[in-house]
Amino acid sequence: MPKVQLTPVRRYAIFASAVWVLFSPLMALSYFATKDGAQMYAIGSVRAWAKPARSLFEPMLTFASADRVYATYVLLFALILPALPLAAWAVRSARVPVAGTFERRASWVVVAAWTMFSASLLVVAAALQVKPANNSGNPVVNVVFPAGMIPSLLIGCLGSAALGVSLLRHG
Repeated sequence: MPKVQLTPVRRYAIFASAVWVLFSPLMALSYFATKDGAQMYAIGSVRAWAKPARSLFEPMLTFASADRVYATYVLLFALILPALPLAAWAVRSARVPVAGTFERRASWVVVAAWTMFSASLLVVAAALQVKPANNSGNPVVNVVFPAGMIPSLLIGCLGSAALGVSLLRHG
């Protein structure tokens, strides 16, 4: 098996993946402590895992107000999420010589969708840094989330799934 070269993009993607896996529960737990997230915390299945996790990770969830802690984790994710469009671009670039028409077009859609999602998340994170109130109290979040993040997330997920099937079918 040939040795895979760890380019800066690959290293960043690996690092971002590890951060994402480790800090996703903390972002969720910090959201449950906000005014809007308290409604989700009231659900039994959420409370079943979140209550013990919250007591385990309490120092990482109480270093500031609930809204500031949530804004901090959103900012962390905004800084690591660009690994997704970069990785999609790297795959696209590596496959240009052998890619078919569908794969070339789908890869552009995937790169564009994840880029839009990353940019939208960065805007949301910046807005929460300026005004770290709950989501209903921040007009920038109220516009960017439904207009940018939701459509790009749906397009990115569906496009990635279709592209993944194509990549698997064509080796």
